[in-house]
Amino acid sequence: METSQRCSCCGKIGGKKALNIREWECFFCGTFHDRDVNAAINIKVAGGQWETLKRYPVCLLHLDIKNGKICVQHDGTKVGIANKLVNLGVSKEDIVLAVHQPLVRPYTGFTVGEFFRYQRSNRTTDMKTLTRSRKPHHPICPKILRDVTIYA
Repeated sequence: METSQRCSCCGKIGGKKALNIREWECFFCGTFHDRDVNAAINIKVAGGQWETLKRYPVCLLHLDIKNGKICVQHDGTKVGIANKLVNLGVSKEDIVLAVHQPLVRPYTGFTVGEFFRYQRSNRTTDMKTLTRSRKPHHPICPKILRDVTIYA
């Protein structure tokens, strides 16, 4: 990356400069720069870009509100969002842990939840049969988000 060649004001590249040139003026916008300060600004700006970080956006938390209940579809936090919600005053009866399989839910202490019915072309099908054949929308999303069944 051309940190000392790129103008931190207009973003244009002015070309290579000899190492003994410590200050320079942008040919395009006329801004006067200190070589090191300009490079530091460009590095700071580049640090906030997805391409330079080599990171990818990942869903850490997926919540839905269904029939007045909080449905935790995915929880990638260290603490656990359901326990945080309980500490903030939300009752366990108002939280459905969809991250767990339906057979496990009765033992979590939270609401079990029931299937939503999905209306499609005048026939009713539960979401479980529809999500089985669905492909993941993003290759990085964990398996739990690929097989999500919506519960209330």
